[in-house]
Amino acid sequence: MSKHIHGLVSRVKGNKGFTLIELMIVVAIIGILAAIAIPNFLTYQKKAKTAEAKSNIGDIRSSEIAYFAEKSYYVSIAPQPTRASRAGAAGAAKIAWPSTPAVNAASGATVAEAADVGFAPQGSVFYSYSADNTALTVTVTPTAAQCAAVAGTATTAGGGVMVAAFGNLDGAAAGANRFAVGDASDVFDCTPGLF
Repeated sequence: MSKHIHGLVSRVKGNKGFTLIELMIVVAIIGILAAIAIPNFLTYQKKAKTAEAKSNIGDIRSSEIAYFAEKSYYVSIAPQPTRASRAGAAGAAKIAWPSTPAVNAASGATVAEAADVGFAPQGSVFYSYSADNTALTVTVTPTAAQCAAVAGTATTAGGGVMVAAFGNLDGAAAGANRFAVGDASDVFDCTPGLF
């Protein structure tokens, strides 16, 4: 019996465990999985942030259409927050929405009219938003030229409105990620395949 107990005690005290090679293999496997998973996670995170732009430009369009129904014209709104502040912000940084939205001065609109449009997001935003009232009514997908032009810089009352969102989610140049929508069109990704 003492041999049996002695055998159990020696197993408990034994030097059983993982070898260095086994531990290195496990660490290598974890490293490979992390190298695959982290870039995919970052891409999905950026895609999720684009939902803000799609939602907000749809809300701005709805507000502009309601304003048009009452006043018979659309208001050109300069990029909010300004593109300069957006260009200087890191890709993942949110910027506070201004308390008084600016208008495109050349459009003849007033700050009060921009406020009357009635759009204000809750909290800070990843994108800058603008509206351009010089567009003809857009009933189809905006063209690449329209996507590039909609920056709140055009200037006279027209037949429709284009609303755009400009983003810098990956730290590239300002406006590298853009979405646009017309008064009678669906939301369009002006930079397809970016995320």
